[in-house]
Amino acid sequence: MRFGGDLSSADWRHFGRLAGFTNRKPERLLPNGLAPFVHLRECEGRTYEAAHGFLKEVKSLAEKRVAEHASRASSRPVSNGKPVPSLAEFHGSPRYDGDLHRADMAWALYAASRGLSEQQIRDEILHARDLSKKGLIQRQVRYAERTANKALRKVNSIH
Repeated sequence: MRFGGDLSSADWRHFGRLAGFTNRKPERLLPNGLAPFVHLRECEGRTYEAAHGFLKEVKSLAEKRVAEHASRASSRPVSNGKPVPSLAEFHGSPRYDGDLHRADMAWALYAASRGLSEQQIRDEILHARDLSKKGLIQRQVRYAERTANKALRKVNSIH
């Protein structure tokens, strides 16, 4: 890790470990059932020496992500002259009640039935939401490939 943090706690899911937030671990709950606040035990009152460069780097990365997202959104796959709805639209549909796996498969079936390629389906699944809870990038890619393949097999078996 860049800052020598605990590798098992140094990812986006652990932002709540900062002072002022609560420690949500079940074993840390108070007798009244509430989560205790994380306390700051020590502070030297200094600003991170490389804060300016660090913030510049973070801003650059964020701008890059926004640009990538915009280019993907503007190049929507097309079927019969009409843009195919994005996977994000399926994720937000009340039909799937927040079950993103069901929404992924439903969109993949929809996309496959409209002639999108395995690569197009896989890429949309990989970029539509954060799949990091599935593990390393290899596992995320395998999930997207399995979903795309299953949808294509099902659509091809109908025709």
